[in-house]
Amino acid sequence: MVLRVEEVSVEEACRAGWDDLLTAEDGFQQSGWLRMQEQLLGDRLRVVCLWDGSDLAAGLVTVGTDATSPWTMARPDLLLDVDAEASLPALTCGGRHLGNTRAVVRAARDVALLDLLIDDVAARAETRADRCVFFPHVRDDDPLAGRLAAAGFVPSAVDPYCVLPVTGTFEDYLSGVSQSKRRGIRRDRREVREAGFDLDLVTLADCDLDRLAELDVALLRKHGSVADLRQSRAVLEGLAGGPDALVTTASLDGAVAGFGVMLEHERHGSRQWFGNRAGFDYERQGEVPLYFEVLFYSPYEWAAERGVDAIHVGMGSTGAKVGRGAVAHPQSCWVRWTAA
Repeated sequence: MVLRVEEVSVEEACRAGWDDLLTAEDGFQQSGWLRMQEQLLGDRLRVVCLWDGSDLAAGLVTVGTDATSPWTMARPDLLLDVDAEASLPALTCGGRHLGNTRAVVRAARDVALLDLLIDDVAARAETRADRCVFFPHVRDDDPLAGRLAAAGFVPSAVDPYCVLPVTGTFEDYLSGVSQSKRRGIRRDRREVREAGFDLDLVTLADCDLDRLAELDVALLRKHGSVADLRQSRAVLEGLAGGPDALVTTASLDGAVAGFGVMLEHERHGSRQWFGNRAGFDYERQGEVPLYFEVLFYSPYEWAAERGVDAIHVGMGSTGAKVGRGAVAHPQSCWVRWTAA
């Protein structure tokens, strides 16, 4: 076995068979998503590929991160609460998405290949004069976590990554939560209907992207994140160019008041949805409990009808998600400081 490591563009990795390495849980590593990210980030985003002869055996997405990076969840200074001057620039590894940071390998037994990828990105960070190598959201049960520990990376706990299993009908789903929660869900859903909201599942390409961008920015700003309307519009337009982006919408009098984007990904007989972006018109919504209707209840019903096995509902509001049937997977961010 002759192994070599090479840094390439997203397009080169995709042509080499990148998608063949993915599992059903790698929705945010699929080629369409990475191509869209490359359009936004340019040559900041690169893929470190490990070759076994002429065959792609493993890979790791990397993003060069500095103080101008608009994606706060890739920055070690913000996630670790350390000085920006001491921690930036950084080489952020695993892809640009929220939660479930992973490398990809051709088979689970090839975990030793992770060591070669880790050693390579650490050497690249030294050459680039980065302050650190950073893996932001690695699940504690992922083999990558053990290999990072062995390579001298230091962990810090972050919010868990939540996945909602789709195991049957919506009534089956309700039977799996507590009686008090079941009553509350039914009450909230009734309130949404009585307020006149229409729920629908559509493709992103059929949506008014300007309207969705407005709601996306409203949610981000409500939670204190930096939000740019043009960037939000560009991300939505990029996602709409692919065939696997679905949107749950809640509309009132014909105007969308809430939405959630789900990226569909299927591998090895398992179809899964990945929550990507969401937004709400808080004035139009008022006190109506739209959030979980748009991002949990209606998606579950549609997912069950379409043979989806799981909905990745991501990070944040862990208690509320677990109380509604999601499984929380503990995560850590991992950092190794360089000599820079």
